[in-house]
Amino acid sequence: MSNGSSEESRGAVYNIHSTSGIQKRNLFSEPVMMARRYMVGGAFLVEGGMLAVALLLGCLLDIAILPLLAPSPLALVLMVPLTIPMMGFLVAAYKLKFKAFTRLRELLEEEFAQLFQSCTNFDLFVIALLAGLGEEALFRGIAQTLLAGYLGPWTGLVLASLLFGFCHPFSKTYISIATLMGLYLGALYQWTGSLALPVGIHALYDFAALLYIVRLRKGVRPA
Repeated sequence: MSNGSSEESRGAVYNIHSTSGIQKRNLFSEPVMMARRYMVGGAFLVEGGMLAVALLLGCLLDIAILPLLAPSPLALVLMVPLTIPMMGFLVAAYKLKFKAFTRLRELLEEEFAQLFQSCTNFDLFVIALLAGLGEEALFRGIAQTLLAGYLGPWTGLVLASLLFGFCHPFSKTYISIATLMGLYLGALYQWTGSLALPVGIHALYDFAALLYIVRLRKGVRPA
C-alpha cells in the first residue's frame, strides 16, 4: 500500500498548499486533535460564556433573552440575502489595495488562518454558531436593549456597536469594521425586535468568512 493510501486510512487528511508544495495533514493525528480541541473548547468557553452571561444578566435586568433568540420565518427568509453585503465587504477588503486592508489581510491570513487551519468544516460551523449566539445575545440583546432603554434607540445602537467594535481589538481597521457590522446587525435587531436574524447573519457570515480565509485564501482543503 502506498504512503498516501496508508495515511488516508488513519483518518481525514487536509491538503495544505504552500510555496514549498502540498503538505498533508491528518486531522486525527495527536497534535492536530489537540489544536482542534483547543479552538473548539475555547469557543465554547468564550462564546458560550458570553451567552451564559447574557442569560444571567437578562434574568437580573428583566430582559427575556431566550424569546428573543427564537427562530422566525423572517430570519430564515432574509438570513442569506442579508449576509451577502457583509461577505461582499470582506471580498472587497481582499481586492482593494489600501494600506489598512493590506495589514488586515496579513492579520487574517497569518494569524487567524493559522489558528483555524486544523479545524474541520464542522468545527468552523460550531465556532461560528457559538459566536453568533453569544455575541448577539450579549451585545445586542443585553447592551443595546439596556442602552436604548436609558438613552433612546439610536444612541443605544451606536454605543452598543462601538462597544462591540472595541471588544475586537485586533487592529484599528478590525475595530472599525466590527463597529460597522455591529451597526448593521443592531439596526436589524431594532427593526425586527428579535435576535433571530442578527444571530443567523452573524453565524453565517463567520462560517463563510472562515471558509474563505482558511480554505480558499490559505489553500487548506480536504484531501
